[in-house]
Amino acid sequence: MRVARESTPPLKTVASAIADVKRAIPNGAFIAADPDLAGLADIAKLADMTRQNLQKYATNAIKVSVVAFPPPVVLGNDPKWRLAEVEPWLQQINSGALTPEKIDVSLATAEFNIKHQLQRLQRAVG
Repeated sequence: MRVARESTPPLKTVASAIADVKRAIPNGAFIAADPDLAGLADIAKLADMTRQNLQKYATNAIKVSVVAFPPPVVLGNDPKWRLAEVEPWLQQINSGALTPEKIDVSLATAEFNIKHQLQRLQRAVG
C-alpha cells in the first residue's frame, strides 16, 4: 500500500503513515517503508545512466576520486543499496538527482526500517 503525505519531521511522517495503515489493515504485516532500498536499475535512473554503466561503478571498475560507490546492504542476484548511502555518490555524479526532501525521507525510512528489523530480530531470539 502506498501512502503519501506532507509533514515534518520525516521520521514522524513515516511513523504516522504506518500507524494509519495498521489501523486500516489491522491484520496486515509491516515489511518495510519506502523509499529506502534500491536496485541498480532504480539508482541508474536517478543518476541518468544505464544500469550497465552503473554496474561498473558498483563493482569499482570505474572509480570516482571523491566519493566511492557504497557497498550493497542486500547481496545476491538482485543486490540493494540504501538510497541514503548512495546519495553522496549521486550528488557527485549528478547534483540534482535527489532533492533535499527525498534525502530526508530516505534517511527517515532507512532509520524506521532498521529499527523495525532490530525489533523483529530481538523478538525472534527472545
